[in-house]
Order: sequence, then structure tokens, then C-alpha cells
Amino acid sequence: MEVIQALILVISLEVGVPPEFVMAIALTENSSLNPTATSTNVDGSVDRGIMQLSSRYFHLEDWADPVENIRIACEHIYWLAEQLYYCTWFSVAIAYNAGLSRVWDPPWSSVEYANEVMRKMYEFSGEGMYFNPLVNSYLTFR
Repeated sequence: MEVIQALILVISLEVGVPPEFVMAIALTENSSLNPTATSTNVDGSVDRGIMQLSSRYFHLEDWADPVENIRIACEHIYWLAEQLYYCTWFSVAIAYNAGLSRVWDPPWSSVEYANEVMRKMYEFSGEGMYFNPLVNSYLTFR
């Protein structure tokens, strides 16, 4: 697990996203940080690897390679943050979970997911803000 944490730290800093956020996403998606973990979605797509990247959107040659899996996820997180004009990491977590088009009207399961990510991010950073689903900043943008 220490090797995976070190990879997340190095790659996230290279890409330009907060390592605490990436680690929080990784542990919310895959609590054991298992590089070969898979999960089948209702649409038949498969989420794979440490960051549980969907086969529907990401076509990795070796999805079980931690470096490739983490790098693609970090680049995707960076892209999501850009698309959301760096609004909040809470919004980025919703987009990672539900898709960019659902950020402003997310399913409740994605709000819960984002809350879990933010709680973990707060634990890792030792500072920050816990986002309560009833008073999230994303609600003010509607």
C-alpha cells in the first residue's frame, strides 16, 4: 500500500492535482488500493484498477498497471477541474463519480460519494472543509 500511496503522491503532483484529493478518490473507489480490482456497472461497463476507471470511457493497454491507472485518473481529475473552472473539489468528486453533465443535478448517491471523498481528503490534509450535503457550495450555483 505504501508504494501505491507514493505513486499517487508523485503522479498527482506532476499532473497538478492535490495528492490528498487523489488519495481520497482512490480509497473511496477501491479501499484496498488493489491494482487488479474490477467492478461491473449496470450498463455492462467495467471499472478497473486502483482508480476504478470505466472501460466505457478509458481504454488503457494495461489497466492493472498502477502508474498508468493513476496517471490517467489524475489527468482526468485535472481536466474535470478545468471544465468546472476549479469551482470546488466537491464538484470534481461528483463529476468523477457521475459524469460532468450531472454535476449541477447529481443523484443523491453521488452527493454521498463526494461527501465521503471530502471527508477522506480532510483526514489526509489535516485541514480543509468538510462539505455537508445540505450546505454544499455547488448548490449555490443552481
